[in-house]
Amino acid sequence: MMNINHPDLVYFYVISTFDDQIYLITEYINNESLLSWLQKQQQSSIRESDLFNKAAEMATAAMKGRLANKYYMSAEEAYGLEPDEESEDS
Repeated sequence: MMNINHPDLVYFYVISTFDDQIYLITEYINNESLLSWLQKQQQSSIRESDLFNKAAEMATAAMKGRLANKYYMSAEEAYGLEPDEESEDS
């Protein structure tokens, strides 16, 4: 199922389970593919912590509180691993 590729089909990026429920992470962006959007965003350097925050916001919107909490915790860990902006400027 993950290898299906067709312009009229949504691409599955991750199929995972959490608390005995199945979650699908799929492509959904208006007017372009997720890959082209990410390539454009890469120029503005997306941080891993920002991606976890976005995933948590999406889980919250889908009313999946514990899943959102998992992503927020991952975002905090990722923020902790990022170099300080002040030390980069030095």
